[in-house]
Amino acid sequence: MRFRPPRIVLVLLVAALAGATACGGVPTELDDTGSPVLAGGGAVAERDPALLGLWYRRALATDGLGNVFSIETIWSFQEDGTVRRRLITYDMFSDVTDELVATGTWTTSGSSASNAGTVSIEFTSPAATLLRLAYQLAVDARGTVLVLDGIPYQRGFR
Repeated sequence: MRFRPPRIVLVLLVAALAGATACGGVPTELDDTGSPVLAGGGAVAERDPALLGLWYRRALATDGLGNVFSIETIWSFQEDGTVRRRLITYDMFSDVTDELVATGTWTTSGSSASNAGTVSIEFTSPAATLLRLAYQLAVDARGTVLVLDGIPYQRGFR
């Protein structure tokens, strides 16, 4: 006579495997009791690969006294989900440069097929901050442009 596990055991095993796979876990082997061992776990973060790399914007501004500043913003979106934003301000009158670097993680939501969606950036340094910016990718005479909440950034090579 062959051993047949009760039907409820099979239903629970199938449900457990389906739930683990839906959460990103992948059964890789069985432990000593015959239960599946899961690798991974947690949902995989979605990141639009078109955002990967460096993006920059340089603009001029004046203060209330008429002093001219150069303001450069450089975004670096990495494949591992890390992000870095460098904000460099140069006072052309006093020849003083100031730099602020923020680091954290990023994900996207929306359709990468339409080259538009929302990028969520969670800065961890220098202060914990969460940004959600609408993004769109376009092409102009100078190349690919990343538009974050209406502000254009050119692809960079730094």
